[in-house]
Amino acid sequence: MASARVTDALPPDVNPIKASLAFGNRAVPRLDRELQAKDLLTVQKSLYALCDALRNPKNISSSLETDITKTLQELLTQQDHVVRELATEALVHIAGHELGRTVSIQFYSCFVIYVFTGDS
Repeated sequence: MASARVTDALPPDVNPIKASLAFGNRAVPRLDRELQAKDLLTVQKSLYALCDALRNPKNISSSLETDITKTLQELLTQQDHVVRELATEALVHIAGHELGRTVSIQFYSCFVIYVFTGDS
């Protein structure tokens, strides 16, 4: 007689690095809350998800409404190089959009990236 087996392995289509997104206009505010978490893995997962979400212009405008650029600038001071790299990538996605360029100029995002990366 056959019995059910439960495996510890994840299904092949589940990415353990990426955080789950909320639906619609609640996605970016939830990611902003997760970016402020103390757990490094939670921050990394939400940064991966945010970088994917920012490829959509609707998410860029909602991220500007939630003021996520300040959170991303604070993440540039972290010691973890993955967090700094992903925060920079998210800021680049935002700066690539017309509205994001204006906000990047207002909050000196390019200067902050320059200072914290030590680029000369």
